[in-house]
Amino acid sequence: MAKDVFDAPMAPYGDDYGEYAEYDGLGDLIDLKAAFDLPDEMPPLRLPPMADLAGLARTAPMIERLRALAEWLGTGRAVDENAELTGADAAEAATVTGMSAGRLAYLWRLALDAGFVDLDDGETHAIPGELAETFADGDDEAVLEVWDRLFGLVIGTTLEVAASMDPRRAKELYFDGHGAGLAVMLFLERGHGVPVAEAIEVMKNAATEELPPVQAEKAWQSWVRAHGDPARLLLEQMGDLGAVRVLESEDGEVARLTPLGLAALRDQFVDSGVDIPLLPPAEEMTAEDLIAMAPAVSGEEFEAEIAAWLAHRTLESAARDLLSVAADADTDSRMVAITVATGLGADAEPAWRDALDKIQLRAYAKASLSELAGDELPDLDPEDVAWMIIDTLVIDGWDDPDDSALDAVALANRLRQAIPSGQETFAFEMMARVPHPQARDVLTVIGRHHPDKKIAKMARTAAYKASTRHRSL
Repeated sequence: MAKDVFDAPMAPYGDDYGEYAEYDGLGDLIDLKAAFDLPDEMPPLRLPPMADLAGLARTAPMIERLRALAEWLGTGRAVDENAELTGADAAEAATVTGMSAGRLAYLWRLALDAGFVDLDDGETHAIPGELAETFADGDDEAVLEVWDRLFGLVIGTTLEVAASMDPRRAKELYFDGHGAGLAVMLFLERGHGVPVAEAIEVMKNAATEELPPVQAEKAWQSWVRAHGDPARLLLEQMGDLGAVRVLESEDGEVARLTPLGLAALRDQFVDSGVDIPLLPPAEEMTAEDLIAMAPAVSGEEFEAEIAAWLAHRTLESAARDLLSVAADADTDSRMVAITVATGLGADAEPAWRDALDKIQLRAYAKASLSELAGDELPDLDPEDVAWMIIDTLVIDGWDDPDDSALDAVALANRLRQAIPSGQETFAFEMMARVPHPQARDVLTVIGRHHPDKKIAKMARTAAYKASTRHRSL
């Protein structure tokens, strides 16, 4: 079994004590938007009320141990010149918190950095810090501010502290910034979570990227054998604070941010210039709000949001609102809105009929009305088919002409599913005619990547025609 990194000898604080005394969050250490090339806006987020978040913060296992540690100090406990507990006091503190000596040493550092533990004026005794009192008597806002501070410290210092305990093995590995990287990764994948195996692989590659492959593997395996996996260590510490849950799935372990973790990271992202709206209550949500959140939540969460939203409106009015959003949205959002509207059944029929005069909805309106009428196939015009082909290829990712990773064989196979063999010329011509804002991009991708030179040439010709036509809706 791998040795616990926190059971290695603890390097002294020395002159680094208090390094994070003025630290107020992850954003103090790194500009998240610039460092991770984040967009100006992300999908909206639903968070519990502040009181609920504060309740979760108060009961996090790490918080309970920090409070027990502060309470145990009483009127003060002697510390050495490195602000460390010694002898019987260290052993007693480990018992009080239910931790090994090494884990207690890490918790002690965290307590000092976060302000749960302070030193007296002579720096000879440790005493309860002001922040310990905040969790006992502070209001919800104060509690969450302290929790945010701890979260930032856990993200920013866990691997740094681990590396300081085994500098020989750590010298070949690059651990700086991985906590922030993992946190951002978890937030960006908040709807589905991050497979733990993927987090491990990403961190391994980042920590060894400057080393030759053989040396990188040797250095990494040496560290993991001695101390366990760094990604798991971070996830464990974040979970202990109540910021992350690791769940079992059919494909293995998946890590997801809790509401506390989401709220803390959202605050940091917003402070760095990323707009992440908070969703209003279901009765106040618009169809646009509903569709905007879809990319960032799981299928189960989205279904629950749909049900809550529909509970406050008629199905016909819901369908009209959804199709209004679909008419003006990008392709991904349009397809989500159409899918939700399609599930509303016969009550949506009036809205579908009104959508027949909008080219971006006409094909889907015909398909829905045919289904409601019990007809097998809708009567689609060539323009309708062309629009649906473009939408389909955009959803599948065939709309970025500069994407060098596109698979030509996969594109050819997908195109054969959408366009019968021998009908490419006619289909491309119709795709160039319809005023779809991504028609040129899709045709350009086909022209650049299709393995059949004849088909590729036809697509390039159609892409040129699309670029010269007025395509505004």
